[in-house]
Amino acid sequence: MKVLLVGSGGREHALAWRLSQTDGLELHAAPGNPGIARLGECHPVRAHDGEGLLSLAGTLGTDLVVIGPEAPLVTGVADELRHAGIAVFGPSAAAARIEGSKTFAKEVMRASGVATAESLSVARAPCVVKLDGLAAGKGVWVCRTAEELDAALKAAAPVLGPSKPAATLARELVLRGAKAVLEDPNAELDRWLNERGGVRRATRTFEEARALARELTKDIPPGTPLSEILEEERAERL
Repeated sequence: MKVLLVGSGGREHALAWRLSQTDGLELHAAPGNPGIARLGECHPVRAHDGEGLLSLAGTLGTDLVVIGPEAPLVTGVADELRHAGIAVFGPSAAAARIEGSKTFAKEVMRASGVATAESLSVARAPCVVKLDGLAAGKGVWVCRTAEELDAALKAAAPVLGPSKPAATLARELVLRGAKAVLEDPNAELDRWLNERGGVRRATRTFEEARALARELTKDIPPGTPLSEILEEERAERL
């Protein structure tokens, strides 16, 4: 079986590592990375190049294409490949909208009765400002004051451009929760690992990695902004 893995990040490396353990599987990647190159053959085709991927899949005689990154899924690369009769693991562009648009995700949550922060028609501190589209995990600003809100809007402006500043910003109320802080996170981590034979043994499986995460966050209520906690701890130690 020939599998073409699309992407070049750590997520794709993890997928390649697992796929390569399948007997009788021939692994290809586009574009891949040096780590993936140890597990299969990499090809210089970009992840968002639907036409290039279609041509490569045809040349290789690919049985399955696995798409890792969000961006090509949002732009419809999976649809393009499926339309040509190629089996694809990855959602359609319509389904990927829930990842590609925070505003659309909000609409889905409201329609489904999922609890979520209230949207604001106008940004007023305290609030959360988010870039609506994909932002590689960096398009969110928690604004507690008017000054922080001004700074967030200025930071977002170069990305948005002058023509559509409001349409591509999501604005929400800040959700506040209880804060739990580990007295000595490094000691807690060392203790947990030593009880399980060290880091290589303890985090060898996804199940054990989840157990580690649960142990270290067991006293933190769901929904607590962990990044905010870490920032506060770091500021206290400076």
